Amino acid sequence: MNMKLIEDAVSAVRIASQDNEVEWLDARAEGATASEVPKLSPTTWSSTLSDKLNGSTFRGNAHTERGHDRESEILTDLEWATESKIYPNRHVWAAASNRRHLATPDGFQILADGRIRGAEVKSHQHGWKMPKRVIPTDHYDQMQFGMHVLGLDEWLYGWEIMGPDGSAPTEDPQFRIVKREQARIDELVAAADAFLDWIDNGAPVEEISPELEAAKVSMLAAERAAKVAETAKVAARAEFTALLEAEFPDAMKTGWKHGDDSTVVLARPARKTIVNEADWAAAEPEDFAEYDRWRNAVTSTEEVAVKLYPQVTYAKPALRITLPKVAKA
Repeated sequence: MNMKLIEDAVSAVRIASQDNEVEWLDARAEGATASEVPKLSPTTWSSTLSDKLNGSTFRGNAHTERGHDRESEILTDLEWATESKIYPNRHVWAAASNRRHLATPDGFQILADGRIRGAEVKSHQHGWKMPKRVIPTDHYDQMQFGMHVLGLDEWLYGWEIMGPDGSAPTEDPQFRIVKREQARIDELVAAADAFLDWIDNGAPVEEISPELEAAKVSMLAAERAAKVAETAKVAARAEFTALLEAEFPDAMKTGWKHGDDSTVVLARPARKTIVNEADWAAAEPEDFAEYDRWRNAVTSTEEVAVKLYPQVTYAKPALRITLPKVAKA
């Protein structure tokens, strides 16, 4: 009855079930899914197609496994938080307008007035902080394409934050309602169709000129050399710093910089004696309070005077001592 209610409310059709893994994977391989479309561009077409034909090299991690394991729990908690019924989804759905436009929502929310929303849920590790954009762009696009496939106008986006050391969440999941954005859907549909057209045309790979290929090889070689040089620079600087500190212990306190190849320049900070206000206030609180009152009055007067009678001055350059070093041959 519940599935019949959902099928009557959406415009898409079910084409595969998670209960049959081969059927599920074959169905997803035939088209462009809502999770793939946000990442589609000519530069990702080949890798996306390879994943479809050969299986993705990504086998998940602790985070994705936890998210999958927690999915049903989050949906159940969201039922209570939203005071509505939410049913998990176990099917691949195809758009009525194009059977190769696919979506696999995490679930369906049934509202009291009979309206249906798709549902997408996420589980975040302990300590996760909400970003300014609560819904990441790829998740937002995934839901928009899902609305296109299913013919829906809204989507429920929910998330939880795990407790310490992977323990159960201590707070209810949060959620947002995402509205249909047709302009963005049109862009995503165009991206999906371009990818599918490329596949239908034999997935051609554009050849580049010998000159461009040679330039690419040179660029990659230069980048590798730069990485090697940077690693050598870090190691050399560490060795130099250790030797400098051994010969001139104050160097690390006062600071240093390169001179020419045979010198090291050490900065010698100026010395200045000031009042220890904490000691003064503790020893003579009344006198210090009087001083502080007059100081604040002078400061206020000076701020006004500077605006009326400004004068620009320049700080004296820092004194530096150059220590000759014998350059290595």
